[in-house]
Amino acid sequence: MQRGQSVARERGQLRPLGADEPRTDDAGQLFDEARVFHRDDEQCSFPALAPLATALLLAVLQGLRPPALDLKVGGDWIPWRAYAPGSPAAADPLLRRAVRWEDTRPGLRVGSFEVRVSGGLLVNSVAIAEIDPARYRFALAAASGFATRAADAWMADTELVGAVNTGLFRPDGAPQGLVLIDGARYGRRAGWLDAAVVIADGRLRLAESPALDTVTGPVSAFQVIPWLVRGGRAVLGTSSGLRLSRTHRDRRLTLCLAGDGLVRLMLSNFELFGGNAGTIPVGLTIPEQALIAAASGCSDAVALDGGISAQLAIRFPQRVRRMPGWREVPVMMLIRPR
Repeated sequence: MQRGQSVARERGQLRPLGADEPRTDDAGQLFDEARVFHRDDEQCSFPALAPLATALLLAVLQGLRPPALDLKVGGDWIPWRAYAPGSPAAADPLLRRAVRWEDTRPGLRVGSFEVRVSGGLLVNSVAIAEIDPARYRFALAAASGFATRAADAWMADTELVGAVNTGLFRPDGAPQGLVLIDGARYGRRAGWLDAAVVIADGRLRLAESPALDTVTGPVSAFQVIPWLVRGGRAVLGTSSGLRLSRTHRDRRLTLCLAGDGLVRLMLSNFELFGGNAGTIPVGLTIPEQALIAAASGCSDAVALDGGISAQLAIRFPQRVRRMPGWREVPVMMLIRPR
C-alpha cells in the first residue's frame, strides 16, 4: 500500500480503495477504524478501541457547550481563553511562551505547542511553521490532470523546502472552485468559497474570492473557506463561516499572514489521552482554530483543507519534518528558497 493511499475495511482487514469506490470524510467512519498519524515517516491503522470511542464521545458532549481552552506552558496546564467573535487579533505572550521550537534554518523554523479543552481529556498538539517570505517564495503545483499526490511525493525534489495541501476537492480529485496556476485558469469560481489565497511574485496575500475575476498575469490562486481572521479581527461567525459547524472536531490547518510580516502554518493533531497511541483526524473545532489564529498575531488567516487531507512537510539540514495526511490531494503549495 502506498503512503497516503485511501483505504477501506473488508472483513476486518484494510485494503486500498479502488478507482470505483468513493473517498469519504465521514466522521462516523472513525468509530470503525482509527487512522493514526505519526510525526515522522510511519503511518498505520488499527481497529478502534473503547478509549477512542470514549474520547470521541467526550468531544461531542463538550462541543455542545463551547468550552475554553487550556494552554500548556512549561509543563503546566494554564486556563487560557474561549473564542470571541469580532475580537481583535493580537499576539498572545502566553502562547509565545508555550511554543517549543524544535527545528530551524535561516528564515524558517518549526515548533509545537499543546492545548486542551478546559478540564477535559481532549489534548491537541499543534505544529507551527514560521516562514520569512523575504527568504522563501511560494508557488502552486499540480500533476497532470490534477492527479492526486502526497506532500511527501513532492518533497522528492530536494530543492523544495516545504509542501502543504491547499483547498477542498471533489471525490474525483477535481479542485473545488477556481484554481489559477501561473495565470492558467481551471474550474469556475464558487460563490460559497468566500476567501482566496493569491500568490504573485512568490508572495502570499489573502483576498475576497470575487477578486479572482479580475486577476491577470502569471498569478496563482485557489479558493478556501472560511476566513478566521480578517483585517486584524476574528471574523469566523460574524462575516464568514456562518453555516459551518461550531462543534465538529477535526484536524485543522491554518494559513496565517502575521502582523510581523511572517507566514505561519499551523496544523492541529489530536492526541488520545496524551499517550503515544498516535494522532487521529479529530481535534479542534473551527472556533478553536480561529481563537489560536487570532492569538498567533494573524492580521489575516484562513482555514485550508483539514481532516484526512491536511499535510505538511518542511526540509531542514538534519531531516524532513513530515506531518502526513491520509489522503493525497490534487493541488499543493510549494516553498522554495528565493
